Amino acid sequence: MADGLVLSEPRAGDFIIYGLSGTDLEHFGRLLALLNQPDFGLFSALCERDLWVEGKSQSAIESIVSVFIASGRGQELVQRVIRREVSLTEQETTLFRSVSTATQVLSTFAKQVGTQYLRQVIRPLVLTIVSGSWSFEVDPDKLEEGEQVMVNTLHLVRSCEDMLQHIVATIDQCPRSLWRACKSMFEIVNEKFPSSALKSVGGLFFLRFVCPAIMVPETSGVLDSTPTPQQRRKLVLVSKSLQSLSNAVEFGAKEPYMMGVNKFIRNGTPQMQTLQQRLAVSLSPLSLSFSLSSRELDWIFDDDDEIADSLSLSGIGIV
Repeated sequence: MADGLVLSEPRAGDFIIYGLSGTDLEHFGRLLALLNQPDFGLFSALCERDLWVEGKSQSAIESIVSVFIASGRGQELVQRVIRREVSLTEQETTLFRSVSTATQVLSTFAKQVGTQYLRQVIRPLVLTIVSGSWSFEVDPDKLEEGEQVMVNTLHLVRSCEDMLQHIVATIDQCPRSLWRACKSMFEIVNEKFPSSALKSVGGLFFLRFVCPAIMVPETSGVLDSTPTPQQRRKLVLVSKSLQSLSNAVEFGAKEPYMMGVNKFIRNGTPQMQTLQQRLAVSLSPLSLSFSLSSRELDWIFDDDDEIADSLSLSGIGIV
């Protein structure tokens, strides 16, 4: 594929391709046609062989997901990989737990449609964490001289509480495409594993979207530079705590040094469940149990997809 390839989308599914000509253009056009088959034939064949779980195919996944988004079929892609993963899962406890085509596609989709959200909502709190002088270290074996586990635990919990409250308060800024994906996750999982439906929504939003952006902020546009090892450690501990809260699982013997965060998990579980329920419901005022402002109603009934008029994606530019 030629460098500097640019796709433009005057209307859904109608691409103008710059940077390719002759045989290359013909081959790329055939690839687009194969990917956009109504039955997802080529994509399904790739999924069957799990060709994208070897760790060397992220750029291919990013490019393919971007093509589906730009052609207006992003939600179809999300629904298809969720349904396939659920159908292949026999034990409820293993649902979306392993590295698979589905988990990689969902992570990539969330990141591509949610970049602006991460920069606007998550970035300010990440900046606060990395710029602060206080320590979050709760592992006694890693404490610096003069540090105390109890004091550091208080700093960690306070930061986690701030992050949770900020996400809850700004949830209306969640990209509509990601909100729809959460709804699809709930509905499809609920058909086979109803007790895991809400946790799966939390897994998509936090494990696949928010927590990676906190843990590795330089890869999602949240930070412009790579955090120092000390800053990274703080971000890892916050991410780990939020992920456990999303799963409603307290820390135990495996990581005893994290048990000081369990009170935060217990206290935050009702709020987390409410957040997951809100992400899982239909974007319709008839199905929402919370009050909406006129601005929010306009936002819900806007028929435009979440896809921005211009995107710049690795490998393929869509403008």
